[in-house]
Amino acid sequence: MLVWVCVLACVACASAGAAEVDFAQDRHEIVKGLTAPAQPKGLDIGPAGGKREVEVIRQKALGSPSSRGFEAVERDSSPKVNLKIEFDFDSAQLRQESRPLLRDLASALQDERLSGSRFAVNGHADSVGPAEYNLVLSFRRARAVMDYLVQEGGVSGDRLEVAGFGEAVPLVPNDSKRNRQLNRRVEIERLE
Repeated sequence: MLVWVCVLACVACASAGAAEVDFAQDRHEIVKGLTAPAQPKGLDIGPAGGKREVEVIRQKALGSPSSRGFEAVERDSSPKVNLKIEFDFDSAQLRQESRPLLRDLASALQDERLSGSRFAVNGHADSVGPAEYNLVLSFRRARAVMDYLVQEGGVSGDRLEVAGFGEAVPLVPNDSKRNRQLNRRVEIERLE
């Protein structure tokens, strides 16, 4: 069984459970999405400005220890990009067919327009299965993307941080098979 995981940004999101999500297809579209002016994106996750506390596993830089705790997250406007990255079912193993897109991502992150920027690789899951398991799996998948970018893509680990949010920050409601597929994603977010 195949699991589609999306690497997130340039998102037009839903009302009433329907969603349209644009996925970058190549290096050019990735750079365009990550250099676009900031726009509000994603599902509004709470009242009073959209902030709420969620459990997160985070690693600030390659080689640093991971930490686990609660963080306030909010619907923000930082540039992000959605990519279709495939993993084996219930696994953080990248599928071979995702490698060309990951190469494009690595190349895009080294573009001169992005060379001074830092990025977060944020993992997300759908709501099928235990929340604890989904939290750890989302971190492992985000970490697999970061490892690829550093080890095979030549991106400096100092420019990347990784986080797993589990099912806590869905892109769309988890009310259909299609929406759950969209929520199983890795989000690339430009931090600075």
